[in-house]
Amino acid sequence: MDEKVVFADNCTSSLCHDAPTTSSPPKASDDPAAGLDLTANVESQVLGVTSSGGDECDGQLLVDPNDPEGSLFLEKLTAKTPRCGDRMPLGTPLKAPEIDCIRKWLVQITGGGNQDAGAGGSGGAPSDGGTE
Repeated sequence: MDEKVVFADNCTSSLCHDAPTTSSPPKASDDPAAGLDLTANVESQVLGVTSSGGDECDGQLLVDPNDPEGSLFLEKLTAKTPRCGDRMPLGTPLKAPEIDCIRKWLVQITGGGNQDAGAGGSGGAPSDGGTE
């Protein structure tokens, strides 16, 4: 199982966090919930990015590169009562294997929470600070 399957099965299939659509005339439902499209380039939309969904979560870091376990993104999937907004997905919570999959993905995209501020990446060996 990988995170794309978890997102597709639980988050985008309900059209909540699906890709933006264009209707004529445009309507609010054309944009994904909280402006978060979980169909593509998810890492770039959550890693080091603040929430901008127009609710009490606004301004909170979705995934902190230095603290993936303490991220709002993971909290919204695991906490019965998150610090802001609703538990996701709405309705039926994720199963333990799905949450484990998302946890592993968060560790991977944050390098295990050991990234310098502003550094992106997909994990790997920590840098010794030297040049190659």
